[in-house]
Amino acid sequence: MSTGILAAWALVSAGLNLMAEVKLPNCFSSHMVLQQYRPGWKSPSEFVPFWGAAEEGEDVTVEFRGQRLTTKAKKDGSWEVRLAKLSAGGPHDLVVTGRLVGKNRTVSTYRMVLTNVVVGDVWVFGGQARAGTPAERIPSRELAEQAARRLRFLPVPSLRWTNPAKDIPAAWQPVTTDPATFTNLSNVALYFGLNLFQAQGDGFIGLIETPWENLNGVSPTPVDRPEQQTILDFGRAAERQAYDEFQASLGGFQRQIIRLKRLGQIAPEPPPKIRPLYPGKLRDGLVPGLPYTVRGALWGESSPAGH
Repeated sequence: MSTGILAAWALVSAGLNLMAEVKLPNCFSSHMVLQQYRPGWKSPSEFVPFWGAAEEGEDVTVEFRGQRLTTKAKKDGSWEVRLAKLSAGGPHDLVVTGRLVGKNRTVSTYRMVLTNVVVGDVWVFGGQARAGTPAERIPSRELAEQAARRLRFLPVPSLRWTNPAKDIPAAWQPVTTDPATFTNLSNVALYFGLNLFQAQGDGFIGLIETPWENLNGVSPTPVDRPEQQTILDFGRAAERQAYDEFQASLGGFQRQIIRLKRLGQIAPEPPPKIRPLYPGKLRDGLVPGLPYTVRGALWGESSPAGH
């Protein structure tokens, strides 16, 4: 459970087979920034999805800034509501409650409170970027103190996934008045955030960080995109050829290992693994398939796609 979340259970009567509980993905946490509504956006962009998991049939209610939305968890436990036309501002509390009626009509309730939630513009930063900014390049303390009141960031760790990720092991963090806090931000996100803060002078800014050093342009791109096929086909062919040649030369890796060890010889390397920069391999970890509403995205790349 994310830091800063206050949770409480209340059993209205005893003898329950199931207990109400509501789970949220880590991207929904205290200190988070939700995307504000901007006139001119077309539906469904004017709505901010908010989702989670609960017991099948559990009634889930989300309350935020006067909006009270209730839904029922599906058979797989998933649920979702949509907050409409959020105006900039905050901080506020966001309350999530669950209510589950058991087979014997007993009732279990659950309550979760996310604190210090604000509404502003959310930006995603990805690509080839430093994981942090050197201390000597941190701005003045005066600027840092001004920006700290308006900046929040969500640091997504550089992880590899074999399937689309449904959550990320990270939570929103406020930027403190200590300039050293900025060392946790990539240089791209840091300077964009500060420039945006200076330009607009008001409003909250959320920075979702997904950097990976030496990243190329195809690794985080979905492999089903047409522009990926040429590179993907080439990569698959090269990998298959290397694997086939390896298998043909050894005639069974494990048997050869045993035989070579008996002869006192050095065992060969196993078949080549897929590189982390292989087309599409970082897509699921860097940019999970989460419908989190954002204002836009920035991409940094200095290496060619074929690197």
